[in-house]
Formats: sequence, structure tokens, C-alpha cells
Amino acid sequence: NAPLPVVNALFIMCAATGPTSGVFFGGWLVDLFGGFKGPRQRVVALELCTTLGVLAFLFSLPITFVNNIFVAVLLMWLLLFFGGSTLPACSGIIVSLVPRRHRPTSSSLSLVVFNLFGYFLSLILSGLLMQVLEQPKNETSYFHCDVVCSMTWGFRLVLFWSFFSLYFLLSALRASYVHMQTD
Repeated sequence: NAPLPVVNALFIMCAATGPTSGVFFGGWLVDLFGGFKGPRQRVVALELCTTLGVLAFLFSLPITFVNNIFVAVLLMWLLLFFGGSTLPACSGIIVSLVPRRHRPTSSSLSLVVFNLFGYFLSLILSGLLMQVLEQPKNETSYFHCDVVCSMTWGFRLVLFWSFFSLYFLLSALRASYVHMQTD
């Protein structure tokens, strides 16, 4: 319900500053807590990533349910900030776990997986969901909505896709606790 120039300006500010400042903050925070070298520090860094991931996920939940553009942009900025702040520690943990000779391959493979199953797949599935929801209503369709409704549900799918990263962070944290107990 906001004018298009306001929406565009807010989006640019949000998308440019949220993740970028989050990456800097996350790098600073993981260094403050001792980095990620060594088994115990990797667990500490993973706890930090999980906490930041939970915050990002919690801020993603209400975004498409609020009607105020400024509240939605604030929530989006917080989501991007805390999501971006997980990247330095998560990337560092992945690289530190792999033998030195395999690190370039590990880094490349992890980026392929992040892009293929994260960014790319969420967009494909949200587009597919929007197409299904916009199908003409007939006797076999259970649910139908207009363009705004389908875009809202598509955007919700993209936002809620972060649940998978949270699930994997929690699984990694649990596995690291088990591994620390067996050592």
C-alpha cells in the first residue's frame, strides 16, 4: 500500500545494508568469541551461528503478515542482517574441518550446494507454487487465489525456506555435542 518509489528505495537500502553489515558483524562476533579453530571453538562458533540463525528465522516469520511497509522492511533488514552474520562462522567452520589440500574443492562444493539447494531451489519452488495457485478455478482445484495472493504465498515460501538452514544448523550442533562427548 506504499508508493512504488518508497518501496524501491526501502528495498535497496534493506538489501544493500542488511546482509553486508551482518557479515561484518558476524565476523567480528566470531572473532570476539575466539574464532573457529580447534574442536571446542568450532562448537562455540556453531552455537553462535545457530543463535543468529534462530534470530533470522524468527524475524522471517511475521514479514508477510504485517501490513505496515516500514515494519516489514525492518523485519526484512533484521532477517538479512542476522542471516548474513551466520556466513563468516559457517564458512570458516566448513573450511577448517577439511584437510588443507581439499579446502578449495570443499569451498567450491559448498557454494554449489548453497546456491543449488538454497537460493535456486527456493525460487523455483516459489515460482511453481505461484503458478499452481493462479490456475483457473475448476472442480479439481482445491485452492485458488489472485496474483497478489499467489505472490504472497510464493514470498512466504522463500522466507520460510530458511527453516532448512536452521534445521541443518541445529543438526550440526547436536552432532558436535555428541562428538565432543565421545572424545
